[in-house]
Amino acid sequence: MKKNIILLFLSLVVSYSQAKENKVDIYNCGNFENFKSKQFDIIFENALKKGQSMEPQPGPIHLEGNLYSSPQYIASTLNLKSIDLLLQNSLNWRVNKSNGSLIVAKKYLLSWAKHYVPSYNPIDEAKLDQYVQAYSLVSEDLSENENDVIKHFLAGIANGYIDLVDKNRDGAGWKSNWQSIRVKIVTSIAFALNDTKLKDDAKRIFIAQINNNIFNDASTWDFKERDAIYYVIADLRPLIESSIIARNSGSDWYRLKNEKSISLEMALKWLKPYVDGSKKHLEFKNSTVDFDRIRAKKGYKEFNGYFNPKLAGDLLWEQAILDHNIEKLASKIQINKPLYMIHCY
Repeated sequence: MKKNIILLFLSLVVSYSQAKENKVDIYNCGNFENFKSKQFDIIFENALKKGQSMEPQPGPIHLEGNLYSSPQYIASTLNLKSIDLLLQNSLNWRVNKSNGSLIVAKKYLLSWAKHYVPSYNPIDEAKLDQYVQAYSLVSEDLSENENDVIKHFLAGIANGYIDLVDKNRDGAGWKSNWQSIRVKIVTSIAFALNDTKLKDDAKRIFIAQINNNIFNDASTWDFKERDAIYYVIADLRPLIESSIIARNSGSDWYRLKNEKSISLEMALKWLKPYVDGSKKHLEFKNSTVDFDRIRAKKGYKEFNGYFNPKLAGDLLWEQAILDHNIEKLASKIQINKPLYMIHCY
């Protein structure tokens, strides 16, 4: 009897250890062996060295409305490299148990949590979901106090976005790709914190965005406003990412139909001919947004000529997580899967 109790205890310890080792991130993905290659060893090693030598830069971020050459845009992209390094070091900890990377990840997480002042501009804060993903990868290895600091920071951001969404229901900015990004930010935080109310809020605003952003023919709000497939991708990618996260609750947001019986899946079917080359589209020809014309005159390639299917590469690989039938097209358009989702395949 005593022997059986000991064996049972040992089996529970092993099970707990394996569960901890196989912990997934916010995307419900845990195939971290996919990172075991020389290619990723180099990426992680460089990220560790940079993370150790550079101090975090928690904002400010001013991307929206600025040209790529503007000082504000350049400074903002440099600040956002902090989040790139944070995610890469968090992955390195999860994949290789690099203690140095865990130290870097903690430093960057806490610096942003203590010093970043949210602007609630979704274009500027679109990368916050990567901060949340990084946190989900290392959260069990933080102290109670460290977790409390970061949870408070994230909950404040999510609730701030929810308050804004609930108070602003009209206007393009609350139906366009801006709103899709808000949905993604709230969804990522809700599931990282395992907050029931925030999860309910996330699903509520996701459904509202499907209703407001996707039309009866399955085209999107930004296609009407911007006359560009480039911005259809901007509408749909945050919603795909939110759908991947929502699998944690057993919900299928990808096929969830709105009040017009239209779904995210159907919007991606509408997009597919422009990606596989069956249809061509001259980008931004009839855009109603002045800034699109300014960027076109500046010669930005995304804003001139016909849509380039390669711009849909990451979106297709994300869609493939939910629909394996799209993998062949994804690999044709883009060989490499998105770094932050390698462990999802």
